[in-house]
Amino acid sequence: MTEPGAAHFVAALPRDESRQVRSSQSVYIADVCTILPKRVDAAEFADIVFSKDRVGARINRIAAKFVDAAGIATRPSVIDLDRFPKIALGDRSDEPLCWGERIVERLRSSICLDDVGFLGVVYNNSSHRDHVPSLAAQIALKTGLRLDEPPHQHTHLGCAAPLFSLEIATDYCRRRDRAAIVFCFDQNTWHVITDFHPDDPKLKQKMRANLLFSDGAVGLLLIPESMRRNYTRPLPRILDNVTSFHAGDLMRTHNGDFLVERDVPKVMPPLVMEKLVRPAMARLEIATEDVTEWSIHQGGSAVLDELCKEAHLGLTDEQAIRSRDLFHRYGNLSGPSCLFVLDDYFHESAVRPKAPELGLVVGFGAGYYFGLTAYQWDV
Repeated sequence: MTEPGAAHFVAALPRDESRQVRSSQSVYIADVCTILPKRVDAAEFADIVFSKDRVGARINRIAAKFVDAAGIATRPSVIDLDRFPKIALGDRSDEPLCWGERIVERLRSSICLDDVGFLGVVYNNSSHRDHVPSLAAQIALKTGLRLDEPPHQHTHLGCAAPLFSLEIATDYCRRRDRAAIVFCFDQNTWHVITDFHPDDPKLKQKMRANLLFSDGAVGLLLIPESMRRNYTRPLPRILDNVTSFHAGDLMRTHNGDFLVERDVPKVMPPLVMEKLVRPAMARLEIATEDVTEWSIHQGGSAVLDELCKEAHLGLTDEQAIRSRDLFHRYGNLSGPSCLFVLDDYFHESAVRPKAPELGLVVGFGAGYYFGLTAYQWDV
């Protein structure tokens, strides 16, 4: 095994005859793991960030009503609320590089790291300060990954970001006959706004962003068909990846502050259907009722409610319950959110064997970027 800390980058290893690959070979999700920082009661978080002493009683009441209406129980957060409004990490182990190392370490329990040739790193908001070399390169260096393609790093593709990396990783596994790791994280509370003014015309948009988004990370291990025999448990086999884009700015930064407009629940669901779900279902020749497992990005209760209506996905309460439950537990985790739902399905299969059910992972967000991964359990 390679010693951690040793650099092993080879841009294009010569492919020997034993590594010739069928481009149509199946790719599987072999493992999923998650990281959540310290969780704080959502009402307490709002009361600290929008304290009466700092922003006044009126804004404090608005924040409390918003949290109550959203139904968010806790806010996983990397920031030290005891030092707020100074923004500082509550725990040094929550640095993104540490998260990346932990993800790789957890995934190595099910595979030899020498079999991993691809690393994709995805995020929108981060406390990471040392950007050169890239965070992806630093993780590869720290963990001793032997990559045969340069590590990919996607930033600021919104809440659909991990599906773009997953698409590239799937293609890599098919081409190179090696395993791939996708590490997606967001540290949204690191960029919580500390300076509010009661007469700010964008006040409500800023508050919405500050009270919806939380922090967390997910790691995925993808393997090619040739490695499937090493796993006896059921695994999801990737059927299709779909990514798309439609220019829009209802979610955006303005003068460095992130804003979420109130029209997002009306505008986003029709676009998700047009740009993502309908094309995928047409390609796979499936209908909504054929899909048992829905891992949907939790843009918020209003977005989920609208998306599940008959005019759009037409999901039953049972089909949408895991996405709803995750939002109510943790709020909007941004990029990792849909993968947290997938993690729930994945680990359930370890204790309750899966039938050959279909699943869709659906992500969408600022930009607007859209991503979908379809899978079927291989039992």
